[in-house]
Amino acid sequence: MRRRGDPFLIENVVDYGMIFGEKDESAAIRERHGLNGKKVLLYAGTFEPYQGIDLIIDSSRRVIQKEPRARFMLVGGHPDQVAEQENKVRGQGLHPYFVFTGQVQPQEVAAISESVKCCCHRVCRALIRRLKSTVI
Repeated sequence: MRRRGDPFLIENVVDYGMIFGEKDESAAIRERHGLNGKKVLLYAGTFEPYQGIDLIIDSSRRVIQKEPRARFMLVGGHPDQVAEQENKVRGQGLHPYFVFTGQVQPQEVAAISESVKCCCHRVCRALIRRLKSTVI
């Protein structure tokens, strides 16, 4: 429970937990997507080209070589964008390591976040290129 004067974050979606109460759905999310016993890396957001989904896919092989239990959960995107990325992953033989959920309801985001080990965030491409040899 938040006390008066405590800092808090105002997000651009409704916090359904405040309205309906929080329920931990992370185990159900992991079960639904076959992620039990896996180390899940999450990207959640739009699938626009500037977000760097291609960088996640391109770097995934190196991550998988170091951690075979790694799985990439990509949340968001319009159906045509999701299909395009799924085809890229399938074409590279990486489909067993990826889960694409498409767009989800805002109340699912907290459960998805709780079910993962690491979140991937868009970073400047120049920085990624400089760090590429040291990333995982």
